[in-house]
Amino acid sequence: MLRAEKLSEHFTVVDKPEEADAILKGVLSTQLAEGTTKARTSVSLLATDGHHLWSDDFGVRWVWGPASRCRDSIKLRAEDVANGLYGAWKKSMKSNQKTTDK
Repeated sequence: MLRAEKLSEHFTVVDKPEEADAILKGVLSTQLAEGTTKARTSVSLLATDGHHLWSDDFGVRWVWGPASRCRDSIKLRAEDVANGLYGAWKKSMKSNQKTTDK
């Protein structure tokens, strides 16, 4: 599902670990309660040498609006991961730019 999210817009997603610069690993748990599915995920991005690059946990968040009752919570977690990873990458790029500007 991540491949369909913004992740593939900003990063090259490959199928084989030997083709990757980093590996995204994680777990997804779901809970069915009161007719709705709640999803949580925890993800880590590791360099191919095992060095920890980024990690985050994403839980249930409220989505308001007419379509909020029919939003897929698993898709929402995929969006959270894609946005979180992209945000961390942008922050890293800004930090690196400040370092090289000095």
